[in-house]
Amino acid sequence: MQETDRYYKDGVARILELLKDTFGNQFSYFNGQPEDIAASQLPCIMVSETAGTIESDATGVDRITETVLIIVAMNRKDDIGAGEDTNLTEFKLRKIVKGQYPESHANAGQYLPETVMYALRKNITMENAILSSDITTDFDIIQRGEDTFTQEAYVTVTLQRLAAVPSRE
Repeated sequence: MQETDRYYKDGVARILELLKDTFGNQFSYFNGQPEDIAASQLPCIMVSETAGTIESDATGVDRITETVLIIVAMNRKDDIGAGEDTNLTEFKLRKIVKGQYPESHANAGQYLPETVMYALRKNITMENAILSSDITTDFDIIQRGEDTFTQEAYVTVTLQRLAAVPSRE
């Protein structure tokens, strides 16, 4: 039995599962953010909760808000010596996060199936466990180890769900 089978799946577990289903073995996956990442573990996806609130709602129910950070990290060293017309890591990350079909395609403007946004938007209710969500994106370059430099995409998802409160007897 896996650790995640012992508790109700929170936003991190649900999103990590969606991303694994979407990308398969293209990435290494982390439930949390390791400080050091070996180049052999790139590209990788890290998912963690950065903030949360629990509000007392109707009798017997709490409203849980989770701010979940998805980090897609790629090896920045792949850009060393790249030519002028090469799609650099930043472009590849934007495409992985929010790539869309081109205007000439029958599905023009829709998210491509192997993107973070496709996985989130297609499954955002996560089997009706999620009531609402907001999504923001950001990109940066980070040093993740002594010799590991990554280009990273940050996708922040704010999720709301309900939790049953034990009855008071």
